[in-house]
Amino acid sequence: MLPLPTVPPLAYLDPGSGALIVQMLLAGVAGVVLFLKMQGRRVLSLFGLRRKGAERPSEDAEQS
Repeated sequence: MLPLPTVPPLAYLDPGSGALIVQMLLAGVAGVVLFLKMQGRRVLSLFGLRRKGAERPSEDAEQS
């Protein structure tokens, strides 16, 4: 049996790489939260369960 060649590991993470990974994770979480919020509003409006105060703020300002 032939021995496997030993290759030194080439993985290196500098602080900039770590910050990029953290930023990607936070952006992904924010995207999921926004997606769920928008879908929740769509489902509530489908069933007519939205509160009256949850309309558009610009409509309230025009009536005043």
